[in-house]
Amino acid sequence: MNVRLAIIEVEHLSEQTLLVNFNDGTFSSFSVYELAALHPQRLLGDGENAEIGQESL
Repeated sequence: MNVRLAIIEVEHLSEQTLLVNFNDGTFSSFSVYELAALHPQRLLGDGENAEIGQESL
């Protein structure tokens, strides 16, 4: 059986911390800096608010 871990909800705990809820019932908090470091060339945000990588932090 192949089960994929997926994000089902993201909440803002503070200006720089996110709480991520996963589909297996677990959760974890991440700093926005940790997440940006994982994918420095990915877009953060969407639409007019999108900025590239760590330069936006």
